[in-house]
Amino acid sequence: MPPSLVLSVLLSSIVGLLFHSVLGRRLWQLPLYWGGAVLGFFGGEVLAVVAHAEMFRLGNIPLAPALLGSVVVLGICWFFSTPPPGPAETRVQRQSRARR
Repeated sequence: MPPSLVLSVLLSSIVGLLFHSVLGRRLWQLPLYWGGAVLGFFGGEVLAVVAHAEMFRLGNIPLAPALLGSVVVLGICWFFSTPPPGPAETRVQRQSRARR
């Protein structure tokens, strides 16, 4: 395997796992965030090469556009996978506000 491919998978995995550790609520979101980070990273790489916007290169990897693509896809995944607060959660929040 080419070293740039290994480094791309490693960097995108780090981004996806960090995103899940900060914003993930459920265990089933972990593979979703990891896959979204990898797809977004490679999508950002492809778009950077096509648009000739290869900034902050790390070897053959255009780092800034690849990370931006990863963050955009992770934001989309988070938006569609995070459940809205249910009535039980809002009731608890109301009770904690009333006690203050």
